[in-house]
Amino acid sequence: MTIGETDIFQKTDGMSCTDIPDGLAVTGADGKEVHFLNPVAGAVYLLCDGAHDARGVATILREEYALEDAPVGDVIGCLRELAASGLIRKI
Repeated sequence: MTIGETDIFQKTDGMSCTDIPDGLAVTGADGKEVHFLNPVAGAVYLLCDGAHDARGVATILREEYALEDAPVGDVIGCLRELAASGLIRKI
């Protein structure tokens, strides 16, 4: 899937998430498949709310983690993996 800086994503319907010590556990609608996300991937997942594009997510992470530059490339890579796992979808 090709993902650009202005693409917007939202969480796939029916997913549930739980905070865990090392990030976030996301469970599929069937309750059988669980995805464990590290804290940064968990933050990206939670920001997939239909309101933020990839650049906006990167800007929020830059501010949250006091980074010098917005990690746009890393966010796009994370979005690609989350989409490939079926956790999010492009809108």
